[in-house]
Amino acid sequence: MAQVKVDHPAATFEVYQGLLEINSGYFAEAFHRWRVTKRRPDHAESRTPIVWLKSADWQLEDLDASCSHFISWATTSVVDWSQCSLQHADVLLWQFGNVLRSPEFQDYCLDHLRQRIAQRSAVTWPSPEEAALIYRITPRGSPLRALVADSLASKNHFQAREDVQAWAALIVEQRELSRDVLMAGRMDWRGGRPVHVRYREKYAVDQQSAHCLPKKFAAFLLAEKTMVEWEHLEGIGAWKGKVAMKHLRKTNMDVEVDRR
Repeated sequence: MAQVKVDHPAATFEVYQGLLEINSGYFAEAFHRWRVTKRRPDHAESRTPIVWLKSADWQLEDLDASCSHFISWATTSVVDWSQCSLQHADVLLWQFGNVLRSPEFQDYCLDHLRQRIAQRSAVTWPSPEEAALIYRITPRGSPLRALVADSLASKNHFQAREDVQAWAALIVEQRELSRDVLMAGRMDWRGGRPVHVRYREKYAVDQQSAHCLPKKFAAFLLAEKTMVEWEHLEGIGAWKGKVAMKHLRKTNMDVEVDRR
């Protein structure tokens, strides 16, 4: 077991270390540093791995809640959105996953956002408030920024709204939003909407990145044992060795194909 500690609001979460490493490039690096430190002579005694998340570094409100929901997803593969008190929770958790380098979690949050838009507010999304939030917390080139710009460009949003003044103020404040909407306007949506399933891949995070789940699992296995040790376990018939080597060989083949 490992501990994740948040300084403000103060919170401590106990979770299986492997779950965090597999699902987050950030945690994988943090625990790797912990292993290196543990090998030093002055840290020879066994102790519980601890990762600190300091609110000043993350610049996210309710960091403890974001961490709790991520751990819930890593453990059960779901977030109980009905119990999520965060406003614009899917947007905030998407960005939390971005910092954690967890593409699968980001796409999970994206799917909830798309569902929310389609069910409740396909005509009016995004509001000036939510657009401002997305442009404030996400980096340039973010898929969520693209979703905002495409949603605005696909339906001539500004001429059909009562909150024209709010949009005008936001356009002045966020020059990048104005530029992105102009770029998105070049696409012929033919009456379609960006939230339609056929456009999902445009806003999904690249699953071929170094932090996609198969590669992260391979890194986790090799952090636990060397390739020679896994091969030995496979050779003596240990089921864990067989499973590990099957995954490592497949991952290595996929990497070789990517390099061609």
